Amino acid sequence: MLFKITLMRRLPFSLLKTSAGINSAGSPYANGKKQAGNERIFGFKRRRPKRLSAQGKDRNAGCVSKETAMKIGNELKVKTILTGAVNTFSGGNDPRAGFVVCLINTADGSLIWANHAAAAGEDFEKILGIGKIEALNKLSERVLDILFKSFTATPPEKHPEASYRIAVMPFQNKSKVKDMGMMATFMFIVELFKNKKFMPLEYGDVRRLVIDLRLKDKGEIDLKNTGVIAGLAGVDGIVVGSVDFYREGSAIAVPPEAEISARLVSAGTGKILWYNSYHAKGDDNLIMLDWGRIRSPVNVAYKAIEKLVKNMGKAKWR
Repeated sequence: MLFKITLMRRLPFSLLKTSAGINSAGSPYANGKKQAGNERIFGFKRRRPKRLSAQGKDRNAGCVSKETAMKIGNELKVKTILTGAVNTFSGGNDPRAGFVVCLINTADGSLIWANHAAAAGEDFEKILGIGKIEALNKLSERVLDILFKSFTATPPEKHPEASYRIAVMPFQNKSKVKDMGMMATFMFIVELFKNKKFMPLEYGDVRRLVIDLRLKDKGEIDLKNTGVIAGLAGVDGIVVGSVDFYREGSAIAVPPEAEISARLVSAGTGKILWYNSYHAKGDDNLIMLDWGRIRSPVNVAYKAIEKLVKNMGKAKWR
């Protein structure tokens, strides 16, 4: 299937903070194989974007609200927008790379596809150290291969009467690692999208609400703002949360570790429908000879989020 998209880079973690327009025919990883082509950004052919009107400029690249998505769609004549965030990117003896990517429909600002992938160079190591990836650029390519393996421009089938619209507010960061709160926010949105019971808002719409309502306290929300958000965004529930602890670890002796808490608040009543916290470590599922070890700190945090979202699916709406 041929389709036209534009790519907006959501990179709040110090890398590649500008945006770029992309013209692409099909997935860059169709049938699991990268397509040959010219200069590419994350596998997509690059072209010079048309200049958007002054009102359409987004100071936070990649945060695309419904209004912005529709404007980009009209002015650039594209049906979808690809946004992405780099949540880990470091070299050295054991390089690490991780990305979160979402595909947005320019007709209504809804999410069409979303995924997360991260890895450390040692994740590909086999017996006698064979297979370990030591070059950051090669590791990034492998992680992107994994990320885009599920890529599709067809939205998942979710029945409105059997699923709930959710707004994920920015997570509070109580850890010592910069931007970990926003990393958790993006990953929580991705995991909600993968769950048939939930339809998360794209973060651009949430950010617009945060600005308009002048919300300053991350991880918290009062009854008054709950009702306003419900009315403006048309959501059933609001998720607020925090990264209570996050440690990247070092070598085998100190595994990566994360603890994340989240609450689901009814948009209609302001009452808490569900609450939970999950603590995860890189060696939780260690069997033998390092089998089952999670070396990427971001993947440890994502594991905690997976558990939280799965448990959140048991919430009793009333």
